[in-house]
This record gives sequence, structure tokens and C-alpha cells, in this order.
Amino acid sequence: MTGPALPDPVGPGDHRLGPAGAAVVLVEYGDYESPECGTAFVELERLRDRFDQDLALVYRHFPQVDRNPHAMAAALAAEAAADAGRFWTMHELLFNRQDRLDDADLADYAARLGLAGAGAIGSRGRDHVARVEEQMAGARAAGVTDVPALFVNGERYEGPVELAALSAAVDAAVGRPA
Repeated sequence: MTGPALPDPVGPGDHRLGPAGAAVVLVEYGDYESPECGTAFVELERLRDRFDQDLALVYRHFPQVDRNPHAMAAALAAEAAADAGRFWTMHELLFNRQDRLDDADLADYAARLGLAGAGAIGSRGRDHVARVEEQMAGARAAGVTDVPALFVNGERYEGPVELAALSAAVDAAVGRPA
């Protein structure tokens, strides 16, 4: 692991999946429309299955709006879902439907999840812009320019985003031989 350290420590306001006492916290800065983040989503799910109680995942937004026109709207939809305690459900839905992220799709997903105000999801859902922009600023401060950007226990992970390499990084962070 090399590169800049994570300047913003993981806190109670982060979207965290996994045990509070996990030995390893992996932070991802991602974009729901990025194919590379879609691939990372699958690998991180496999990693989470492998490490169970030793690993917690944290997701932070870094939508690449210059390349992915629906990325910001998807991030805002995820934050709207978080208001109802449904962040991780929406997160999974967005990654599983990366090719269907326009406003009508996002409103449909919100309605499926029973979110109030589902019609104000996506680009019309401006309530969460400040949160997404704050996470983007944190990513830039950490030297992130592209996604997915991963940090393992606060240190930038520069290896391949595939199960074997990620497993070795988690094993090293836990302090056991890979």
C-alpha cells in the first residue's frame, strides 16, 4: 500500500457495512455509473464474504460527472435512501443496474424501496449535494483523481481491485500472513 493517507477519518456519519470492531476498515471512493466501480462492487462483496468479522466497508461518493452523466444523480439517490436507513439497499440496486440510472429509473428504485418523495430523487433531489461535495473534497484532499479509490485502514491501496490482491492487503492489515 502506498500513496497519500486518508485525511478524513471514518466516523459516525459514514456509510459503514460491517462490524464496529472490525480489524480492517476499507474505504472506497466510488461512482455508481463507473464500470470499474461496478467491477469493484463485485470484488468487494466477495472480500466481505471472505473476511466477515474482520472487515468493514465504507462507501464515499466521488461521482465522475465529466464522464458519467448520471453519477451525481445516483449519489444523491443513495443519500436520499440513507435518510430512510436504506443506503446499502440502494447502493446494491444502483450497482446492479448501472446501465439504468436516469431520473425515471432512480425514482422507480426509490418507490420500490418505499422512500418518501421518490419523485424528488436523482437530479431533482438537491438536498444532499453538500454531503456529496464534501466527500468529493475529501477524496481530492487524499489525492484521488479516479475511481475506484480504496484505502485500507487509512492507507491508499494501489493494487489491483481483485479478490486475491485485496485479500492479501486485508491479511497484511490484520497482521497475518497472506
